[in-house]
Amino acid sequence: MKFFIYALCFAALAVFGFGHAYASTEAEILSISYPHYEAKVPVTFFSDNAMVMFYGPEEAVTFNMVIQPEPDRNLEQYTAFSKEQIKNLPDFKVENEGFETYNGVKFATALNNFKRDAMNLKSKGVWTVFNKKAYVLTYTAPAASFEKYLKTADAAFASFKTSPLSITMPKDFVPQNSIMMGFGESTPEEFRINFNIIVKPEAEKTLEEFTEFSKKEASKIPGFTILKEGYETYGGVKYFSVIHKFKQGEVPLKARSVWTITNKKVYILTYTSTEGSFSKYEADIESLCKNFSVK
Repeated sequence: MKFFIYALCFAALAVFGFGHAYASTEAEILSISYPHYEAKVPVTFFSDNAMVMFYGPEEAVTFNMVIQPEPDRNLEQYTAFSKEQIKNLPDFKVENEGFETYNGVKFATALNNFKRDAMNLKSKGVWTVFNKKAYVLTYTAPAASFEKYLKTADAAFASFKTSPLSITMPKDFVPQNSIMMGFGESTPEEFRINFNIIVKPEAEKTLEEFTEFSKKEASKIPGFTILKEGYETYGGVKYFSVIHKFKQGEVPLKARSVWTITNKKVYILTYTSTEGSFSKYEADIESLCKNFSVK
């Protein structure tokens, strides 16, 4: 687990993405309130379908948010279309469905049972259509753990606002080693451009000691090369910043990571792209760093 966390300082996951294009010219921000921090993500980062994934306190417990264009359908039409798409999925059963209202906005809801990798899972999804976009939020957990975090997930659903775009993640859903990931467009190499925010305990190392340790661990990643490194100050807080390249399989990737240590925790923000697409969202990630605030 330790190597996984430190490697994520320098490398994020490849995800094969959605089929529709999502382009936003609005000067929008997705505000994410976490127990440990506040993050403001420029919506321009999500030039493809937006997906933000919050990893929960147990294995296979997740909360995700998808935003995709929906220029033609209203909520009822989108719901009927979605049901048609999933009705033939193996081992997928809708347990309950209906409508709920959050912050004055009508959402469709569904409780579902399904299997993935031989694991029995259960999910609650809520979705709405607003300003020609579909907003889909889903809480998923192993069937045995579903009720344990359902009220917490309901609190996250209730916190979501479409305007201004924001969500609050309750403390009970956040593990000690927390990971949140946001996914943007897919590149021609079929790599999903992404960023992640990691928070984990760090009571022993200073920023300088953690930096040296992380660089040593990252040197184990195939093709890892540092291109630029140094210190930056964001919101009065000192961060170490590094731009580096590495390989995932045969795909050359480029990433920027920044991290700091405060309140006996390390906060790590990482942006990962293919080398050819890196500069496209560099300004968005700089904006994320500048507006990131530790609680």
